[in-house]
Amino acid sequence: MTNAFSLFDLEGGVFTVGAGGFSLGSSWNTVPSGSGRGAAPNANAYYRVRLSGGTLKPTGDYTQNVQWDVPAGEGFTLDTGTSSFTQAAPIWGDGTFRKVGTGHAVFNDLTRFTGTLDLQGGTNAFVGATVATGVVPSAAADNCWIWTADAAAEGRANGDEVTSWTDVNKNLELKRLDGVFNAATNATLNPTVVADAFNGHAGLSFKTDTTKNVFTALGVPHASSPVTGETNFTVVVVFKTTQLGACAFKSDYQYYYGTQILGQGAAGYGHNGFGISVAGNTDGRYPIGAGRRWVSPSGGAVDLNTHSYPKSVTDGNVHVFVAAYADMTTRTTLDGFCVTRTKTAELAKEHRIGLDSNGNSNGSPFMVGCGNGYPWNYENKARAEFAFNGTIAEIRIYRGTALEMPEMNALAFELGQKYNPSADSVSAFTANVTATYRGSFAAAKPSAPVLPSGAYEWSAETLADQLADGAEVTSWSTRDGSVAATTAVGGGEAAPVLVKNAVPGKSVVRFSGTSKTALGISAATSPITGTKGHTCAVVFRTTTDGVDENVYRGGAGLVSTVQNATGIEDWAIALQKEGTIHTGYGSSSGGATLFQRRPFRLADGAVHIAILTGDQSAKRLSQMVDGQLVEVGLTTTKARASYDVLFGSLCKAKDNYFTGDIAAVAMWDHALTVEEMRTVTEHYAAEYAFYPLAKGTFSANDLEGRGCAATNIHLGAAATLVMPYSTEAPFTLGVGQTLTGDGHFAGSYRWGEGAILDLTGDVPCNMDDMQIANGAVLLVNAIPESPVALTALTKMSGTVTVDASALADQKLPSRIALATMDPSVVASGTVFDLAGLPHASAVVLQADGTLELTTIKGTMLIFR
Repeated sequence: MTNAFSLFDLEGGVFTVGAGGFSLGSSWNTVPSGSGRGAAPNANAYYRVRLSGGTLKPTGDYTQNVQWDVPAGEGFTLDTGTSSFTQAAPIWGDGTFRKVGTGHAVFNDLTRFTGTLDLQGGTNAFVGATVATGVVPSAAADNCWIWTADAAAEGRANGDEVTSWTDVNKNLELKRLDGVFNAATNATLNPTVVADAFNGHAGLSFKTDTTKNVFTALGVPHASSPVTGETNFTVVVVFKTTQLGACAFKSDYQYYYGTQILGQGAAGYGHNGFGISVAGNTDGRYPIGAGRRWVSPSGGAVDLNTHSYPKSVTDGNVHVFVAAYADMTTRTTLDGFCVTRTKTAELAKEHRIGLDSNGNSNGSPFMVGCGNGYPWNYENKARAEFAFNGTIAEIRIYRGTALEMPEMNALAFELGQKYNPSADSVSAFTANVTATYRGSFAAAKPSAPVLPSGAYEWSAETLADQLADGAEVTSWSTRDGSVAATTAVGGGEAAPVLVKNAVPGKSVVRFSGTSKTALGISAATSPITGTKGHTCAVVFRTTTDGVDENVYRGGAGLVSTVQNATGIEDWAIALQKEGTIHTGYGSSSGGATLFQRRPFRLADGAVHIAILTGDQSAKRLSQMVDGQLVEVGLTTTKARASYDVLFGSLCKAKDNYFTGDIAAVAMWDHALTVEEMRTVTEHYAAEYAFYPLAKGTFSANDLEGRGCAATNIHLGAAATLVMPYSTEAPFTLGVGQTLTGDGHFAGSYRWGEGAILDLTGDVPCNMDDMQIANGAVLLVNAIPESPVALTALTKMSGTVTVDASALADQKLPSRIALATMDPSVVASGTVFDLAGLPHASAVVLQADGTLELTTIKGTMLIFR
């Protein structure tokens, strides 16, 4: 497919990948580690795939750690089919990224993608920050029952049986109910203690034996169940398992066909019950389900099932599942990924748990480890295959309360941090999806992070105000003017020149190897002379390969102090043949070198950054090229020798000159940490619009403030875009962003300062939650045939401008109904400003919730 250091470039056709995607574990995916050109696998090897056309089509569920670049042009299509897909690494570019297929897609970092995002099918989610968006309901609430494995394990050893699991709030005992109800008659096993199963917390192990048809189950009788007779309640379970459920058929999607973790009520017609179960499907479409079964007016049963989650729960990882039952609606969140199902009111009758259509008790207990509502074709007889095989850390029930999404997510996040705080890998999915629904979203590309303190920075931008375009650069000073690099010290034969607007709006200093151009800093003024650790970063671009040498002393020098001899304290960042980077740190005790390629030639005309850090204290030499890190040990403890620092040259006595552009050089008189090196990379990536290779896995903290920078987001009719339900931190559109389409926009969306909502467009009707904040603009492009029906959750506050400039030259009626909404959601003090029409015109919110435009053009005054 490609060699170890190539860029994969998809330009057309269909490229089909297996369940592993572009595998980072393949033998070709290696980078040099240690001295010389050795090709040992390296955990920091992350590659970029350029997608300038064609279609990428997975054959199954997978998580992708390779970064994607979608340049302007024909655009690129991801066809997920029915599979689930997680893009863990950043997506770059300003082209068109199109997603088709019914599968679920999660995008971890779209802050660098500034093109058009065209979502044509399936559900789609962006990962955001970890700021809490809801208040965790009190664990001590009067309506809350909590069973923790920690409490059950107290005083017991690992492997001990637990015959009674007592609720810590109300002392309600879960225990074996043999003979009490037919579904529990052969539950002859007790759970056992598993010490330190959940981040230092205990778990209770539930096991099954299908050969003997025995299983583990605890419960409370019908009359004592916290949910008997309830229509509104919330159930939470923290668990892990590796066993698929009972059902392996996609058509059997009902929750009661799966392996039930807990539940109450028979599944037979005429009985009201609920359950939370694990299904047996291997394709990931229905890995876990929650459901209600109740009586319809005709006497039949109505199922309310929620099953579509992008990752299986049978992976042995810790999962938090929350199900809120609100009469006609069930809301669930699996590790923060939310699904809501609603049944229409005309199907409702009596939905109280454990009762039949006449309101009589069916005697069903609340059970853990199994349900007692088995499929009718099994005649409600208990079978071990429908019982849970896994470990449970905690169960909560909130009686009489169906938690809202922000509360559910806050609770899921809190329990996730308690029982699984180390789940920071995208492959684990758990932490990231929790973050998805707990985040504030940046609507635009974030600003460049500040360079670490103590930087001596030479920026070509500082020369743009001093020199004309094409002028010779004989002296280049740091931003503060404290240190200068000059041609006199450089020792070359000519001066480099300033080229303005060479990279997007930025200047560069252009060096020529044939003309032997160089600049230099004298040893006396060098910021790194005499240090035992230092860092140097250089931002460059070239189309000319370096010199054909295998040692750093033989390349084309970008920045160096090389003295063309061994056993001395020199160093260099040099460009080798085939566009590779070689760095070295010489010393009398041997020194060290690092030879590194990027996934493709660095002499490609694009902007790149190379960073070298030498740290004698830590005995570490680190090299980072566009975010890709390699390291090797150091033996030297001597301070840096007193040598001149050269820009664009390797050694005054040799012909190792660099041909290309240098936009910036930065130095520190100490060694930066790896994270600080990443900060330097991100700083210059934002400033010069190039694509660094981010690390391959993200923790929740890494994702803070991330969202989508796409200029245009379009949602097809068959697609859903899922955002957090959040008052404090919704997805916020920024200046210049547009949101269009007739799909379903789930979650909360905010129009903020400078963002425009077109009231004649088709977006508002399809939004679950719309927040129109201070500074937003409501655009009226035409006289609406009927007012836009804004969702009942629409909120308005601050000063909102209605821009009716497009109507200025038209004949207008005296009153135009623009939108209808619930007037109670408009905050007190909200002001509607009108732009584009005479001052006598106005925008008024009527008492019935109609947002109305009254115009002077439609007013006729008759004087008699």
